[in-house]
Amino acid sequence: MGAGAARQRDSIRAEALLKECLQRKPGIEAYLLLAGIYQLQQKSDALYALAVEALKRFPEEQRFYLVVATQDGRQARFGNAIQVLEGALRRWPEDPKIKSLLASSYLGRGIELLDAGDSEVAVHPLRRATELAPEDIEARLNFGRALHNTHQRVEAIAVFDALVNQQPPVPLARFHRALTSYSMGEFRLAIDDLNLELRHNAEFAPARLIRGLALMATGAWEAASTDVELAAAAMPDNPRALYARTRILIETGELEKAEATLRKAIELDAEDAASLNMLIRLLMRIGRRDEALALTPKATALSTKARKAKPGEILFEKATRLQR
Repeated sequence: MGAGAARQRDSIRAEALLKECLQRKPGIEAYLLLAGIYQLQQKSDALYALAVEALKRFPEEQRFYLVVATQDGRQARFGNAIQVLEGALRRWPEDPKIKSLLASSYLGRGIELLDAGDSEVAVHPLRRATELAPEDIEARLNFGRALHNTHQRVEAIAVFDALVNQQPPVPLARFHRALTSYSMGEFRLAIDDLNLELRHNAEFAPARLIRGLALMATGAWEAASTDVELAAAAMPDNPRALYARTRILIETGELEKAEATLRKAIELDAEDAASLNMLIRLLMRIGRRDEALALTPKATALSTKARKAKPGEILFEKATRLQR
């Protein structure tokens, strides 16, 4: 009767009859027919609930896996989608649609973890995403970020090398390779990459900042000053940029400006031990010893905490920003 109502395009009556039919544990045809009605009516929640139930009874039907996983992915329930699709992949190991959806789910989970600051856990899903979809540029770029963040920098460089050498080069791959090189103390390599990055993307302030830091590390303070000032102006609420500007101001003897800039950096990130220690040294230098000593206990506590912290992360932009 439900099938007949569906053929007559009476979807309301068909739905009611088929829902009653499901209470009697019918064969798969009733589930497929009701699923089609829900699709036509765009009842995504009802379709999802139906597919979840049907999947338990008919694990050999691929369409139910795809419906459940697709809806989970849309709702950012990536863990659920991964669990369902890994089960599907065991049944159909070469199916391209399942592989593609599973790769997207692992990528979504990895990006979610990266943006939450949990890079150590993000490495596995992002690695799995690149294994399932080696052509996925976003998966490879974010896998490289996770490797950098967890100090697996040799492997991170290899990932970024491949992206830089791809034709055309992947946007921001050169920047991330430079950032990794800088973290490894390879300042000249970082500067070379950032020169090319800024040639094509002159307004990208994070590249200015890292090049400024690398130039400072090589003693090129005058050139560094230009980059750092531009970065700090473009990112006035970035404590790392303000910290770098403080170093420039101290180097040029502008101590009053240095103190004001450093206090703004501390206001933005009160847990940064480096900024507070620099403020203590600056206050001692200008003769405000009592103020400096009053800050020492907090600086000591923050320094101890920093030594136990997770590795430094690439936090200059969201993981999904691939367009300049």
